[in-house]
Amino acid sequence: MVYRKGSSEVEITGDNVNDVKEMIKYIPEIYLELEKTENRLAELKSTLSLIPGFVKYDEEGKPILSVREEFLTSREAIILILKFAENGLKSSEIGEQLSKSGIVSVGYPSRLSEMLREGIVTRNELGNYVLTEKGKIIADEITTRLEEVSLR
Repeated sequence: MVYRKGSSEVEITGDNVNDVKEMIKYIPEIYLELEKTENRLAELKSTLSLIPGFVKYDEEGKPILSVREEFLTSREAIILILKFAENGLKSSEIGEQLSKSGIVSVGYPSRLSEMLREGIVTRNELGNYVLTEKGKIIADEITTRLEEVSLR
C-alpha cells in the first residue's frame, strides 16, 4: 500500500492484511514528523541566507571572519564572532577564531571583560560568552556597516 501526501510518499508492506491495518494507524504520526522536518529545513535554509558573505565556518562549525582588519576593531570582531557562533564560545575559542580570521588581538581577554561589564556580552550556562540583547543590536549595526562597505 502506498500513501501520498504532497511531495511525500509512504509505502506500507506487511505479511498479512492485519499487519498493514496496524501500520496504517501510524501514517498521521509519520506525516506530522515529515512536516516538522520540512519546516525545520525551510527555517535552516532561510537562516543560511541571512549569513553575510564575510562569515565562513571552520571544520568545527565556528565562525571565521573574512574582513580586512582596518574595517574592524578587535571589540567589533569579537562581537561578530559571537553573533555567528551558535552557542557562544569560551575565551580561548574566541582567541582562536580571531587568529583564524587574521585579526591580531593579544588584548582580547581585556576586551571581553570590558564588554561583560558594559552588558554587551554575558556567559551562558555552559560558561560560554554570548551576546546580550544590547550586544545583538551592536552586532547588527556592525554587520550592516560591513555589508554597505562591501557594496561600494
